[in-house]
Amino acid sequence: MTSICVISDTHNCHELFNIPKVDILIHCGDFTNMGTVPEFNKFSKWLNKVDAKHKIIIYGNHDFLGERIPILAKQLLTHNNVHVLDNQFLTIENINFYGTSWQPQFHNWAFNKSLEDRERHWNNIVSRNKKIDVLITHCPPYGIRDLIDDGHLRIENVGCAALKKAAEIIKPKYHVFGHIHENFGISDIDRTKYINASMLDNTLRKVADREPIILEI
Repeated sequence: MTSICVISDTHNCHELFNIPKVDILIHCGDFTNMGTVPEFNKFSKWLNKVDAKHKIIIYGNHDFLGERIPILAKQLLTHNNVHVLDNQFLTIENINFYGTSWQPQFHNWAFNKSLEDRERHWNNIVSRNKKIDVLITHCPPYGIRDLIDDGHLRIENVGCAALKKAAEIIKPKYHVFGHIHENFGISDIDRTKYINASMLDNTLRKVADREPIILEI
């Protein structure tokens, strides 16, 4: 069995969390607040301390450097078996991963894509008919752990509809994501475990009962 630790949306607070020794660490994005070089360097130093054979990272909408200067962003992170997935497949320990940061429009943050672009992207992934055991995205699929609540009776689903359709076809063992801090947890739907691994609440504070999620494949 391969042990995997999943976290997301740590927003410069990675050191608040105890990452156990695992085979693979997955971070689903938003490890910074504004995607600056100093923030990337801080995260990179923290990653170097994590006791995992492999570390898989995608960017979130706060991680602007990954979108604006992707070559520099990867250079700052790729060391000691760190794999940055930017719309890419990866196989480790005989487990097939796919990672992307693309999401629906969300204010003026990074990796916002139109519905047309997202549909084209996911149709292309599905058409390749490649097995994906662990699907890694920053945003949730529409209707699954994607409810926002701004405290003013504005409650709505904000996930990606194109992603949901693709996930239903791909049927990964695990679909891991973050982005919507209010919806931490796991949902079992049609042979897939959908996991929102957001570590902080929507005020960017640590929540007492939220711990990194451990998977075994």
